[in-house]
Amino acid sequence: MVQLKNKEYEGKVTPSCYIHALEAFLKCMFPELEIERFAFNLPDNVAGRCAYEEKWIGLNEPSAKGALMALAHEGGHYWSSRRYPDKDFEEDFERSWREHLAYAYGWRLICLIGAKGTTVSKDDWRKTHDADK
Repeated sequence: MVQLKNKEYEGKVTPSCYIHALEAFLKCMFPELEIERFAFNLPDNVAGRCAYEEKWIGLNEPSAKGALMALAHEGGHYWSSRRYPDKDFEEDFERSWREHLAYAYGWRLICLIGAKGTTVSKDDWRKTHDADK
């Protein structure tokens, strides 16, 4: 587990630090995964996107906290897709189910890197999920 809580740095850990930790965590779990922090090919209203077959996550969120939550959400999509390797994730699962899995797995990622409560509250996370509906 990547853990950033340290008394010496308390109050100095920023969302950017957690982005680095989450990126490292995802790359450790899925070495094949490419993460593009500034995916300029995404529409302005899209914070992130996960391409399952291409093993790619692209982010398009200017704020560090928003980028952290987008990376966790898209990482949740990727992680959950790897739980069902024999399925075509986009064809075999309805969008609402894929979003539900991304929400659950993404929150788990936030918790695993130690960002829960320090940078991302459960209310913050719920708001992003509600916006996706």
